Amino acid sequence: MSKAVGLIAISDDITVSNGNVSLATSELILPKLASDPANPVEGQLYYNTTDNQTYFYDDTEWISWGAERDPYWNDVKLYLRGGSTTDLKGINNVTASGTSLSVTPGKPFNLSESSSWYEINTGNKTGYLELDGSVSLFDPSEVTNMTIEWWLYSPHGRNNYGHFYDIGGQSGEGVIKYSSSNYHMYFYAGAEKINWGSTLFPGNTWHYFVFEKQGSTLTTWFNGTRIQQNTNTFPAGTSGSYLRLGYSSDTIEYVSHYFDELRVTHAARYNGVATIPIQDKSWPTR
Repeated sequence: MSKAVGLIAISDDITVSNGNVSLATSELILPKLASDPANPVEGQLYYNTTDNQTYFYDDTEWISWGAERDPYWNDVKLYLRGGSTTDLKGINNVTASGTSLSVTPGKPFNLSESSSWYEINTGNKTGYLELDGSVSLFDPSEVTNMTIEWWLYSPHGRNNYGHFYDIGGQSGEGVIKYSSSNYHMYFYAGAEKINWGSTLFPGNTWHYFVFEKQGSTLTTWFNGTRIQQNTNTFPAGTSGSYLRLGYSSDTIEYVSHYFDELRVTHAARYNGVATIPIQDKSWPTR
């Protein structure tokens, strides 16, 4: 027979000895909530159904229990996941223009936290996400150390031309594009084009891209392998009024594609090393 104590079910076969709690045959069932409980007390536990992690309260903050924490979480400025326009970091307002959520062709990795992701530029340039205000947070020319990383799926591969990350339509300043011939996937910063290599990436599958700025060192990775590293001075620019994902003011610079797990961090997460782990699950939100 079980007894209910608060929100946690406790069975009669629990034993306590020298302050240690043992479960014989029963289970300890934590409350399932979509967000942190209000007015927590030290040592409180609950299961978060939004990110599928267990947290305990250490009298100061909620800490993930048994899951890796993000050592750069305080430096994260944007985190989009699962096709929602909600910034998981809670800093930015994100609006959608002509943008749909998709349940095909699959996710970057098969976990239960998301059944949808972002589909933009569905046949025209009206499909994009836009962030307004504090755009300088996303302009590498204004941030000393910065990492931009995301998963991308293109039905066409890299032989089509389109914008992915566009700072205020600055005529190429602070823009990530994939191009039909010359530069393929690259970061366009004025006259400097930081390439992700000269080989077309295959279409109809997910790929993991990382751009990192560490002072004047610019590094790109494709599926965990470093593709290019430049040490030139990053060109200065002036932030526009928005960050748009999947848009260009040019009518020819759009192409339908999907993305998920986009994270922008004001830190050089990978320090320019030759290979990095391929992200195989959603990033922690703590």
